[in-house]
Formats: sequence, C-alpha cells, structure tokens
Amino acid sequence: GYFTAEGHLHTNKTTKQISFRNSTKSIVNKIFNSTLSCFGIKPILEENNTKVTICYDLIYYLFKYCFKIGSNAHNKKVPPFLYNTPDHIVSSYISAYIDGDGTVIPETKVISFSSVNLSLLDDLAFLLTRFNLIGRFFINNARLVHFAIQVVPLARAFSYSRKE
Repeated sequence: GYFTAEGHLHTNKTTKQISFRNSTKSIVNKIFNSTLSCFGIKPILEENNTKVTICYDLIYYLFKYCFKIGSNAHNKKVPPFLYNTPDHIVSSYISAYIDGDGTVIPETKVISFSSVNLSLLDDLAFLLTRFNLIGRFFINNARLVHFAIQVVPLARAFSYSRKE
C-alpha cells in the first residue's frame, strides 16, 4: 500500500531503484523499518528524511515483475495477487495506501483518497467492496481524479424508504 501511494520505480544504465517519498516521519519510519525487516537491507534516507530509496536489483525486479504494480502514478495498480489474499492482508494494504494518499473523516464516516490514475482507484474501490464499503468518483480539477469512499454498508447504501 505504501508503494502504491508513495512509491516509484526508477532505472538507468547502472542502477535500479525503488523510492518512497512522504513528509510524515512516522510513515517514513514504517517504510524504512519494513524494508529492513522484510528484506534485511538498510535503505537510504535522502532529502531531509522524506525519501526512502532501495537500490537492489532483486527487489526492483520483485516489485516490477512479480508484484506487477507499475512504476509511477500514471500506471500503478493493485498487485494482482492481492485479490486472492485474506481480508487482514487486504485491509493492511488499504490502510497503508490511505496513510500515504488518503484521509479518514470520522465525523462524516468518509474515507477519501486521490490519484491521477482512474484505473488504480477502480481497483481500490473493488477491494473495498470486500468490507461492504462503496465509493463514488469525483473529479476536482482537470488533472486530478479524486475518489471519496463513504463508509456505508452495502445493504444500507442500496436500500430506500418507500412511503405507503
């Protein structure tokens, strides 16, 4: 989820990198510590500790070819294997995505997140139906697609009151 929200794959003649950018210290720490615990490598902290970079070919290939998640904001997608994983894994993925590119508004029971990639938002909306959450797409300017999820059980969302 953090990669989907904050990550980028980069390659040139000499290196293959995965980088994450976030200005929230706790999220940067989660990404840093997850990299350390999952892969046993210490990533590089750059740009005033707002960018975490992993410079290992094998991990780059894992993200690009095994996870098949895309490389930038315009072509990222939910990893295909995620559709067949248990709910607790999907909810962790969604939570990490929201930490990076979303917000939760408890008073209005709305989860909101944004992307330039409508296909990615469609994938996320589909995942959220596993938890009986429905969403609605909004375009808030010519360049940015904004997706708001209203936390409403499916049964209530499709019910209506009929006056007799």
